[in-house]
Amino acid sequence: EKLHSLVGTLGLDSQLDGQLNTGVPKWEESDLDKLVEMSVFLVERLAKSRRLAILCRYSMGANRVPRTATKRVYWRVIDALFELLGRLRQGGGSNPITLVLILPTEIVPKPLTPVLQWAEEKDCFVTCKSMGSETLKEYIALTLGVPNTAVPAALNDYIEALAAGNPTYVAEILLELLKEGAIKVVEDTPRRCMVVTEEGQDPMARLETVTIASWVHTTMVGGSMSLLESLDPQEAAVVKMAAVFTGPFSIPDLAASAASIWGKSLRVDLLRLFKACNRLKTIGILETAEAKEFKRPKDPTRLANLETFLECVEILPHFKLKSLLLRRMAESMTLEQQRLAVKRQALIHRTINKNLPARMEKRRRNRANQHIPYYYLHMEELQGGKVQRTSVLADLPVAAKA
Repeated sequence: EKLHSLVGTLGLDSQLDGQLNTGVPKWEESDLDKLVEMSVFLVERLAKSRRLAILCRYSMGANRVPRTATKRVYWRVIDALFELLGRLRQGGGSNPITLVLILPTEIVPKPLTPVLQWAEEKDCFVTCKSMGSETLKEYIALTLGVPNTAVPAALNDYIEALAAGNPTYVAEILLELLKEGAIKVVEDTPRRCMVVTEEGQDPMARLETVTIASWVHTTMVGGSMSLLESLDPQEAAVVKMAAVFTGPFSIPDLAASAASIWGKSLRVDLLRLFKACNRLKTIGILETAEAKEFKRPKDPTRLANLETFLECVEILPHFKLKSLLLRRMAESMTLEQQRLAVKRQALIHRTINKNLPARMEKRRRNRANQHIPYYYLHMEELQGGKVQRTSVLADLPVAAKA
């Protein structure tokens, strides 16, 4: 009866044959207690008849659970399973159960939860680092069955930038490139891998033409798209605009399109953009850009302007996309006309600030004037009174002045 009551939440059809319905089922956090209770009940029954290995992988951005509740739900389930394991160990009569947690470092709580404390005491708490360049090259060679020296440099650089040291992503990229015919393994003596290019085409340029957004069946692309789709509208817009800039960008660059000073935007709109960027930085999509990352121009006459600009960078925070994969996903979700419009608006805004500083300063002063809503200015008229004010601001209530 409990399982039938959770059919809609689990996304199953009424026949309970394990087939998923199309679309994303509606999920309410109030159903969490029922889901946890059902999971613990099924695990306890299975443990009586067989050995179990339970894999709990944290996926940030899952569409079935609201993003704000993902972390809370994950640890709620883990605590319930760990409590069950302790109860089964004390009671006896159960088959061995292995509980494996795979989660990013960012969500590890401080202080550690009981299950992580227990894992640390038993030397079962392992921190996995991303693969370096040499390790990545060796892993590619082992996957393709070729010597290390037979891996093209362009392929190694492309996968290193796209996979960010994740071995699962590396295996998926190699498999998809082989399927699409972008690379092939030549059965020579010894075997070697080559990038399939047209005559005179650069190997890296050939790999850049691959549309990775079509790999939705992979963990790499599917997880990234799920993460982007789970963002709030403001944050999703920031990510899509950030993909337009090949280098670091600032809040005014984004505001040129999303909250232009020539429109009816207010300063609070800039604050919303800044808050969205900080939120994206917290969840690992954006990162802060440093002054040393900006390219120095070859023209010596522009160095003075560059030094002034780098001083501004230290004051005004600049951001950049952390992952090439997320950049590719965000680019696939925007039209070419939209990308050109964002870039054009940012360039125009920068040019006006540089060449017309006096007019921009006047514009900023006008925007800084205190705005008094109409209903405060004409409060008594709206209430039917006919008193004429000589000094509107002096007669305003304290709350209105604030």
